[in-house]
Amino acid sequence: MTTHRLIVSTAVVALVATLRVVSGMAAQESTPATKPLKGIVLRGCLMGSRLTHIESMDSDAPYPDSLGVSGIRVIRSQLKALNGHGVELIGTAEGVGSRTGGFLIASTDTMKFYLGGGDPTLGEDFRRVVPPTFYVHTVRDVEQTCDPQRSTGPKN
Repeated sequence: MTTHRLIVSTAVVALVATLRVVSGMAAQESTPATKPLKGIVLRGCLMGSRLTHIESMDSDAPYPDSLGVSGIRVIRSQLKALNGHGVELIGTAEGVGSRTGGFLIASTDTMKFYLGGGDPTLGEDFRRVVPPTFYVHTVRDVEQTCDPQRSTGPKN
């Protein structure tokens, strides 16, 4: 009977040690690597549902003096709380200069997939004519108040 207890206790110790090693490896593997957010980065002054004093952080593309801002309900509530603040927004633009073609999602040798925009060669039925709008994916508060003297245009 003591031999049986010795075998069982050895098996239990080996099982516990194996579980600790496996759980430690799983914890190390489960830490996700941060991925860069996709979209256009804009900074500006949020006034209601409009972004004014726009500065593009990642391109020299021209933007109008103000853009309509939209997003899912959670984003809209965050935007409402940040009214009058300087914000940094990441998302997609529609109806803005060269951005009318949409946002490139995927590309292969034979096909490109865009989100938003419209192809003018398809005719009026398929072309989307929208006012300049920025669809927000991520919001970041960068200033408590907006500086009305801030210059508009791309960041140099």
